[in-house]
Amino acid sequence: MSGRRRRVGLGRTRAPAAQGIRPGTQLPVPLPVVDQHGNRVSLTFAAGRPTVLYVLSPLCGWCSRNEANIAALTTAAGSRFDFVGLSLVSQKLEEYVAGKHAPFPIYVLSPEMKRKFGFGLTPETLVVGSDGTVQKAWQGAYQDRIQQEIEHHFGVKLPGLQQAKMVAEVTNVGSPLNAFLSGVGEPPTDQPASSRRYNPGGKRRSSGVELSRGILENAEH
Repeated sequence: MSGRRRRVGLGRTRAPAAQGIRPGTQLPVPLPVVDQHGNRVSLTFAAGRPTVLYVLSPLCGWCSRNEANIAALTTAAGSRFDFVGLSLVSQKLEEYVAGKHAPFPIYVLSPEMKRKFGFGLTPETLVVGSDGTVQKAWQGAYQDRIQQEIEHHFGVKLPGLQQAKMVAEVTNVGSPLNAFLSGVGEPPTDQPASSRRYNPGGKRRSSGVELSRGILENAEH
């Protein structure tokens, strides 16, 4: 052996990349959440019909573009499924709820729940059984393959995404990075190179999903 010692654990610590919730994940029942006023709530899932958990953020541009889709889904499938919103952040949530951006109650996930189960992508749509088992999971706004799968699973027809320009005029999409990922604005220059990913030909990303602003901040410290 050379006798040289390796330093372990020094330097910046990066949070693991959020991959989204997978089918088969067992969520706790009741699910501990907080309402928009800061009150703790124990969320249970009704027996006899699945619950749709819609993971969002008031700062998420893709969530804004997907509002017409989730509203149409709730209207068409509300008699067969319960719908609940889970926000990854509390910022601007009261304004978001007051603006009637979602036709269902919205609660805030705790940092502990986000870390333990890997919540961090928005929008994300989960179908959950009464025992807390995730039966279906889609990461991203409803377009292309995801839109087709959701229409087939729920037996509905969705209107599609709002145009990015329209969303930019009516909503605050949050951080410059989230704005860029949503197709609104220019790529931020203050983000690390690993976050500034460009498609060939200079086209913007159109993944339909965002990494939570809080996750990004934690990953950079």
